Amino acid sequence: METTNFSERQVPEIGYWDGDCWRDTAQVSDRGTVQVLERGSAQVLGRGIEYGDGLFETFRVTSDGRIPLLRFHLQRVRQGLAALDFPVQSYTDILTALHALQQPGGMLSTLSGVDAQLKVIIERQANWQVVGDVARGYDFRPEQGVQLHAYVRPAPAFVQPERGVVVGINPVSLSQQPLLAGIKHLNRLEQVLARRHFKPEWQESLMLTAAGDVIEGCMSNLYILEGDRLVTPLLEEAGVNGVARRWLLSQIESPIHSATAGDESNAVKKITQGVVDLPRLRAADGVLFSNTLTGFYWATQVGDQTFSRTQQANTQRICQSLQTAFRSEFS
Repeated sequence: METTNFSERQVPEIGYWDGDCWRDTAQVSDRGTVQVLERGSAQVLGRGIEYGDGLFETFRVTSDGRIPLLRFHLQRVRQGLAALDFPVQSYTDILTALHALQQPGGMLSTLSGVDAQLKVIIERQANWQVVGDVARGYDFRPEQGVQLHAYVRPAPAFVQPERGVVVGINPVSLSQQPLLAGIKHLNRLEQVLARRHFKPEWQESLMLTAAGDVIEGCMSNLYILEGDRLVTPLLEEAGVNGVARRWLLSQIESPIHSATAGDESNAVKKITQGVVDLPRLRAADGVLFSNTLTGFYWATQVGDQTFSRTQQANTQRICQSLQTAFRSEFS
């Protein structure tokens, strides 16, 4: 297999957690050639592949192997494990595996001075891995624990907020399922279909429910600017509660100011959650988005509506301030 410096790799390093250490499940060359090392084994086939029964978490890791927003990731993992009724021990197993990734010789110990994108897939063990009475089909036994896979690749660059993005309104509707709302489960087919509907000029698109509620972007969480406050849609029936969103809501006690020194008129003084539909979004002073890997960005245009130059300038300043604060978490 050809090898390159980590910072130059375009394909991931792949590992499987066997309960004690991380093991290779595949070697992938920079030309995309895959050599599966444990094909057909328990390390490969779990209920995530069979039924989408599991979660995933995508971390931005600093060049020295730290995961700065880990507590927000772990909040969501805990909520996801509870929602899908994983065994209590599963959370401890995940913590142990994450710790091992950061140890000398681990997948995060050779980042060559660049930030990394770490994706951990958390799936339930296959039914046939249980000793004794084996569940059939969709059913599972309470003792079926987690099976973990990790992918590491160079992280994308943080967004530069100087320029805004063009946002479309996606024709793909989000399903409403309160039992799954907020968590990052393995079923992403709605986002896959939505991404296929992007027009060439779109950098992001709004995702709505069939009832017309705006929930999020296809690849991000969403915020509308109303005067001196930001409003992010409630995620009680659909959507993913992203890590950058959790981080921003944790700042609610500290007003987030614009980059214009001494200009209090452009300060965001409150962050709330609420119901957002298209009329409310179109009446807003601006629209912003957040993604854990790339940070905060803002819209110049949503659908056929272009924000005024004054609105764009104010939204850009606020986004710049948010992005500066967010990036400081990784320094």
